[in-house]
Amino acid sequence: MAVYYSFYIECYQEQDAVRIHDKLRAWTTEVHGREISMARVLVEPEGELWYVYANPKGPGYSPFGYGEGLNEPETVALLEDRLYELIASEVGIRRALCGYEAQDVFRSGGDNLLDLEDLDVHNLVFDRNLKPQREGVMELGSLYYRTRRRS
Repeated sequence: MAVYYSFYIECYQEQDAVRIHDKLRAWTTEVHGREISMARVLVEPEGELWYVYANPKGPGYSPFGYGEGLNEPETVALLEDRLYELIASEVGIRRALCGYEAQDVFRSGGDNLLDLEDLDVHNLVFDRNLKPQREGVMELGSLYYRTRRRS
């Protein structure tokens, strides 16, 4: 069972990460009659990149999650769509991912080294400059591609 539901955003520059952090802190949405806001939003540098880590209240089974009702696949998919829409026009994002234990995707092995080349992740948003469009990728705004969700 996944404990943390996270939204991880990898940015090229600190000012972009801080701007997105502030936007996420103020963000709320309603999903199936439940209001969802962020329980925690952090910005941290790692290497030459900046990371925004956000945990929405609701999905997951951590202290931030409700467990009941907000872990249904349709509800999670709707929440992910809304979070991705929120960043679709933001500049400076390299990659972003919503999901259970999303923090693990940007790490290789157990040594906490970032795997900067991995773009073959389900439901990943990434900068169009990283790799040409390939099958199974859709446009997200004018700056990003989004890979398909796992079926």
